[in-house]
Amino acid sequence: MRLEIGSVSASATQVTVTGTLMDGDKPVKQQEVIAHVDGAEVGRSGTRGNGAFTISANLGTPLAPGRHTVMVRFNGRGQAGPAATASDFIIGGDEGDAPQAAPEVPVADESSTPAAPATSAPPAPTFTITVGGPEDAHNGEVVELSGKVVDGEGNPAAGVGVSVGDESGEVADSYTLTNDSGGFSTWYSIPEDQPDGELRLTVQVDGSDASSRLSIPISFMELEEEQASEPPAESAEPTPTAGSEPQAPAASRSSTEEAEAPAASGTVEAQAGAGPMTVFFAALIGVSAVAVVVLTVMVARAVFGRRRRGSSVALAILDDEELIVGPEDGDEPTQRYEPVEEEELELAQPTESYSVDDEWLRRPDAPVDATTDVPSEPTPPAGSGPSRTYSEWARGEAPAQDDPAPFEAPPRPRRGLPAD
Repeated sequence: MRLEIGSVSASATQVTVTGTLMDGDKPVKQQEVIAHVDGAEVGRSGTRGNGAFTISANLGTPLAPGRHTVMVRFNGRGQAGPAATASDFIIGGDEGDAPQAAPEVPVADESSTPAAPATSAPPAPTFTITVGGPEDAHNGEVVELSGKVVDGEGNPAAGVGVSVGDESGEVADSYTLTNDSGGFSTWYSIPEDQPDGELRLTVQVDGSDASSRLSIPISFMELEEEQASEPPAESAEPTPTAGSEPQAPAASRSSTEEAEAPAASGTVEAQAGAGPMTVFFAALIGVSAVAVVVLTVMVARAVFGRRRRGSSVALAILDDEELIVGPEDGDEPTQRYEPVEEEELELAQPTESYSVDDEWLRRPDAPVDATTDVPSEPTPPAGSGPSRTYSEWARGEAPAQDDPAPFEAPPRPRRGLPAD
């Protein structure tokens, strides 16, 4: 195991350390590393997927000008041994305010037994862990494990690594860190081939001897995936020989009948198990379907009826114009004519009647009133005989005139029928 410090950035009140944790050429991820300044712990952090870490800590007491030492250590986990490294930096003084990192001091490698670092590290803290899990479970199930870690004084231990191990060793996927209150929660996947009996797990705090054992009763059950993966048994079919008719074996028929029987019984049970809510929803769906069909028929009838009545003949009912009846084949008429208005004829009648003599009217020198353009009141000559009115004279002497024929309007054709 190799622990390296990449850089140190420090001021009087803050220190930031970066580095990597490697197992040979492979990065070590999800492991906790701890930083100390002048022997006092200042912060902790977990390694990332590439094994890198960054620890940034605010110092409660400002550092005095001069040379100081920062040490980063890994307490080990499982078969991986601990590792530590240190570096010096300078605060203020004649050498400047910028920190200067000293050569790293490795204290452990993968080829030798870990030795004490050049700068003595503080003793490993003492922890106490409690853990709990489900009362029972079955194979292939994922269960939750939770608990709490406290230090020797009973205070919550925050940021402490917790690992889970079973009979095959440590389970990497179950590794976790405690929260600010010292609590933790992780998951453990029970193997699918775990038999009936007690499953014993060990939950341990990294970097210390604190651990807790947990037993979970396991009930073995056949998994559906295993049943589905088994190939179905093929029924043996006899090979027909020459001159014989092929016959289905009795075993195949019996197996087919046995396969159909559970299916039929399952259908009957499913129908018998239908509750009132199922019947209600089925009836509601049926009524809705009938309503949709009826509404569709009504809309279709209304649309087709409107199209049949939408011809120009139907529209002519609302028009004042008359229609010329179309041909007998039912085509719509395309010509129109205006109706003839009937006028009453009156004969002009004179406004006044005059009594004149017939002989006088025949005189060419009869006087005429210039304003009315009618003969003035004549003075019949003496001895002309009895006088007549103009109307009487006109009826008796005026030439006969033919009476005008009365106006007869053309007959109106009946709608929808050809004209006579």
